[in-house]
Amino acid sequence: MLFSHLIFLTIFMPFTLCIYFFANKNFRSIILLLISLIFYSWGEPKALFIILPIIGIGYLGGLVLQQLQKDNDNLKNIKMSKCLLGLLIAAILSALLYFKYWYFMCDNFKKVFQVDFYVNPEIILPVGISFYSFQVISYVIDVYRRELPAEKNLIAFALYVALFPQLIAGPIVRYSTIRNNLQNRNFHFNNVVYGLQRFSIGLAKKIFIADTMSVFADSVWACNANELPTMISWLGIIAYTLQIYYDFSAYSDMAIGLGRVFNFHFLENFAHPYEAVSIQEFWRKWHISLSSWFKDYLYIPLGGNRKGKIRTMMNLFTVFILCGLWHGAAVNFVVWGILHGLGLIFERIIGQQRIQKIPRFLRHCYVLLFIMVGWVFFRSTTLHYALDYIKVMFSGSGVGIEHFSKLPFVTSISNVAMLVIGIAFSTSFFERHVWNKIKTNSWGSGVCIILFTISLIFAFATQHKPFIYFRF
Repeated sequence: MLFSHLIFLTIFMPFTLCIYFFANKNFRSIILLLISLIFYSWGEPKALFIILPIIGIGYLGGLVLQQLQKDNDNLKNIKMSKCLLGLLIAAILSALLYFKYWYFMCDNFKKVFQVDFYVNPEIILPVGISFYSFQVISYVIDVYRRELPAEKNLIAFALYVALFPQLIAGPIVRYSTIRNNLQNRNFHFNNVVYGLQRFSIGLAKKIFIADTMSVFADSVWACNANELPTMISWLGIIAYTLQIYYDFSAYSDMAIGLGRVFNFHFLENFAHPYEAVSIQEFWRKWHISLSSWFKDYLYIPLGGNRKGKIRTMMNLFTVFILCGLWHGAAVNFVVWGILHGLGLIFERIIGQQRIQKIPRFLRHCYVLLFIMVGWVFFRSTTLHYALDYIKVMFSGSGVGIEHFSKLPFVTSISNVAMLVIGIAFSTSFFERHVWNKIKTNSWGSGVCIILFTISLIFAFATQHKPFIYFRF
C-alpha cells in the first residue's frame, strides 16, 4: 500500500488516526505496530515472513551484544562480540542478497564463466527490505560501539523497524533519532497539525508535479533513443530530473508528516539538492539518510580520508559502487554509482580551494549537467540505451521548436506550467517564502486542506503511479 493510493487516503489513514487517538496511550504502541504490519503485508502477506525474523535477529542480537560488552577487560567477550556482530550483519544481509541480488549475481556468473544452470527469475523483492535492513544493521552496530543501549522492549524495537510511515521507502531512521519518541505516546495537537500539513504538501508534490513529469519522461524513454531530437532528449531528462526529486521528496514529506502525527521526529531527507555547486554538496543534500548511513557505517570504517589520498579515493569508489547496487541489481545502477564516485574523486583531486575560484553560476551548471547525465543511466533499462541517449543529447540534431509537436506533453499549457513550477519549487526560495508562511500563519491549514482535497480529486480521476523508490 502506498500513501498516494486511494485506499490509504480514504480508508486506511482515517481509520488509523481514529483508532490510535481514541486508544489508551498505554496501548498505542502495540496498536501502531499492528497497524504497521497490516500496512506492510497489504497485498503481499508473505513479506511478513521476511521482516519479522529480521526484527527478531536485531532485537536478540542487540541484547546479546550488550551482555557480552559488560566486561570490557574480557578478551574472549570482545572477540565474541565482534564475531556476533559479523554474524548479525551477515544474517540480515543474506535476506537482502537473496531477494534483491541473487538472480543478478547468478546471471552474470553464467555469462562470465559460460556455464548454464537454472535460476528462478521470478524472485519477488519484499518492499522496503533495503530500508529496514539498513536500519537494523545501524542499530546492532551502534549497540556494538556502545553508542546506545540495547532496547529491551520488543514492541518498541519492532515499532522502530516496522513503523509504517517510513517502512516502504524511508527515510532510513537511526534508532537514536527516535529512541525517546518510542516511549512517548502522548498526543500533541501541534504535531498533528504540522504532520498533516506536511503530508498534504507531499501528496500535492507527488500528484501534481512528479506524476505530471513522469508522463513526459516515460513517453520520451519509450522512444528509440537514436530517433529522438536533441531538444526532446533534453526536455526528457529535465522532466525526469524533476520527477525523481519530487517523487522521492514527496514520499519523504509524507513519511515525515505522518511520523510527526504519531509524535515521531524523523530527520529531513532532502535539502534542495539541485542548488548544490559541487558533487560533494549534492550528496549532503540528496537522500541524506542514505548518504549519511554509507558515511558512518562504511566509508569511515574503511578508513575515510585518514589513510592518504589513494586510500580515500578507493574508499569513495567502493562506497558509491555499493550505493549504486543498493538502488538496484542492474548494470545501469552500478554505472550511476561509479559516475558519482568518480565525480567526488575528481573534486578531491582538483581541491575545494580551486573549485571555489570558479564562478558559482558555472559550478552550479556543471553540477546540474553532471547530475542529469547520471540520471540518464539511472532511468534507462540498459547501458546501451543510456549511452545512445547521451549521444543524442550532445549531438545537436533536431534543436528546432518544430520538434516539440512530436510529443503531446509540450503542447499542454498545464504541463508546461507544472514544469516551470517544478523548477521554481526545487529551490530554497519555496521553503523560505511559501512553506515557512504556511507553517506559521493561521491560514496555512486552510491552504493544506484545499491542496489535500484537490489532490484527492485528482487521485480519483487519474491512474495511480507508484513511487519510484518503492521498488528499491
